[in-house]
Order: sequence, then C-alpha cells, then structure tokens
Amino acid sequence: MLSLITLLLCGGLLLPQCGSGMKIARPLQYDPDNIFDYMYGSEQSFQETMGKGTEHTPAKPSVPAHLRDHNLVMLGDSNDRKIFLHICDSYDVIPHQIRTLTDNEGRQLQYRYKHKAAAPQTCYVPEYNLTIMLLQHFGVTSVSPAPKWHKQSITWNPGQTNQLPMHVLPNGKDEGYEYIPSDELVRRWFPSALKQLPRAPITFVAQSSLWDSAVSAFFLGKMNKSITMDQGDDGLYTQLDWPRSAHVDGHVLTEWLPQATVFLDAIKNLQLGEGRPVERFLWRTNSNCPLDDGPIQGQSVFINRYSDAQAKVVRAEVKAGKQPWGSVRLVDWRAAYAHKADECDGIHYQQSAYARYVKLLFSSANY
Repeated sequence: MLSLITLLLCGGLLLPQCGSGMKIARPLQYDPDNIFDYMYGSEQSFQETMGKGTEHTPAKPSVPAHLRDHNLVMLGDSNDRKIFLHICDSYDVIPHQIRTLTDNEGRQLQYRYKHKAAAPQTCYVPEYNLTIMLLQHFGVTSVSPAPKWHKQSITWNPGQTNQLPMHVLPNGKDEGYEYIPSDELVRRWFPSALKQLPRAPITFVAQSSLWDSAVSAFFLGKMNKSITMDQGDDGLYTQLDWPRSAHVDGHVLTEWLPQATVFLDAIKNLQLGEGRPVERFLWRTNSNCPLDDGPIQGQSVFINRYSDAQAKVVRAEVKAGKQPWGSVRLVDWRAAYAHKADECDGIHYQQSAYARYVKLLFSSANY
C-alpha cells in the first residue's frame, strides 16, 4: 500500500521514478503509460481517424426515413468514433475534422495534437441528405465536482497532455492544454461545432461509459492496486477523491448518475437557433467488451460491472419518467447483444459488432 507521502510526491500516481507501473498481462502495441493510447487503441485506430479508412469497406446500412434529411449527432467516446467511422466508410465519404471551436467571448479551443482523435468530426451522406457529427468528451466523471484521480489520470503525463485541446485567448495567447468537464464542453464549446450543421432537424445520441470505467481501471493499474472499487486506502480517498462506495453499483447510483444527469441536462438545454430543431434525444448503453484483461489485470470484470450498473440506473430513470431522462429513448446496446470474445477488440469492437449496433441505433430512433 502506498503511503500518503509517496502519493503526494508522485502526484498521486505511480510514475516510473516512483516504482513499478501497472500490471501488464500481455505485450502492447502502444504506450501503456499514455491514457490516450490506452483509451483510443493502437496506431491503426489513429490512422482510421485520420481518414485513411479501414481495410474493408463495410456494407452500407439502410438509413430509415425518420433520419433522412436530418443531422445525427453522437456525443461519446472512441466506440462512438468507430461507429461514426463505420457509417462514413460504408458510404465512402471522408470525415471532416473541426479543429477550432469558439465560445461567446471569442476564446478558442484548438485540437492541435498529432492524431487529433478527439476533435469534432462530420461526414455527409448525400444519398440520404444525412449529416453525422461526432463530439467526444472525457466522461461525466469530469463534471463538477470532478475527483482528482480522474483529472490526474488524464493530465499527469507531460507526454500526453498535448493530446488535450489547447485553450487560446482572443489575443492569441495560449493558455495551455485543458481538462474540460463534459457539461462545459456541451454548454460552452460544442455549440460552435453544432452551428456548422445544415439547417435540418437534429437527433442526439449521447453516452458516457469508458472514460468513467476504463479510466478508473487505468488509474488503479497505475497505482498498482487491485481493480476493484473498495480500496481501503485513506490516501486514495482523502487526497485523490476516490469513491467511498464499496461497490460499483453504489458509486454509479450516488455519484455517476447525478453527473450524467447534469451532462444530459446541458445537452437538452442547448440553444442552436432557428432551423435546427431537436427532434430526439437518445442515450446508448455500453455493451459487454472487453472480455479479456488486455494491459490491466482485472479490468474486464471491473468495466463490465461498471457498464452494467450504468445501464441499470439509466433504464430505471427513463422508465420512471424523471427529467431530464423522461423524454429520452434508450439505445440499449448492452441488452440487445452479448458479444463473444472474437467480436471484441479490447474495449472496442469488431466491424460486425458495429454494423449490428448501427441497425439498433437506426431502429431505436424511430419514435
């Protein structure tokens, strides 16, 4: 067990000079100390994001009538990015990245880093007059009061902070790379991208899962801790705000759900001006990958417990009709499919799994 002194000296994480790192279960094709490599995947994933395409063009999904002549906006993580790319690739259209966002005061958020995997993206499917937009965020755990362990997991390594967006003042001065809460991204920055959409109805599909659960596993791995919610380490609780809940279910209900509600409420209160009416709000659950531990021993069971707890509380909120959840339609990927190991790619999925999800998404949007 780490002492408080070690925690403080090492910035709350096991840096290389502070002892051994995470428990490695198999060789990696990426840097295990870089959370963006851990969350986004190997170099191939980055190449796909840069518009170089996948090895095989997936079959074209049939876009239903209720999404034609529309905007479809996905707010989520790297699985949503891969779903977005799956649809764009299937219609042989190249995504366009939006690397600069502007707020109402003239400040800018610039996506400058090499791979730009988290930058907003759009693609246009002309045969259905459908514009798809991808907006990525770092999980609702970032919503105030964001715990220190989450922020430090994303910002501790100087070699990875340049993969965060850069905050630029109206006078052009750089204010540094920023860890930005999910609800702030929605309220302050994403409207700049959303107002670039065509004047057409909007369907939002939001979610938050891996940047909550997998980042938790990453953090515990870096701390050389067992991958479980109950840690029994006062240093983690008092210095780094690790959850006091002994079980994932309790944490998700009492901490994650209120943060997810703030995030959803921010989306539902967006003012996008005339010509872009919001027709639907959907929330997707996370399915059952990973099914093996990958770089962190114990992560697959932990992430699945987390995803299951997230799905259960959201189902209950929607069923109870509580606002802002009452008018939300679930895209319940977790309930619809139990994937086999060969359909997983770590915390991501194979193309066949994404193809099935797209069908589920399109059918769930019909209400």
